[in-house]
Amino acid sequence: VDEHTQKTGVLAAVLASQPSIPRSVGKDKKAIQASIRRNKETNTVLARLNSELQQQLKVT
Repeated sequence: VDEHTQKTGVLAAVLASQPSIPRSVGKDKKAIQASIRRNKETNTVLARLNSELQQQLKVT
């Protein structure tokens, strides 16, 4: 259970670290590319956590 709490905290931190994209960024290619990069990294973390949690469910 403690490990689950830790992963939930990691998940919350990852989601909280994702800034919303302001409208003014619409034409700023570099900002959009940086945002895409951050989102890809976030997706990787979430996919890994999801996989670990799925494994825990199978074990239980």
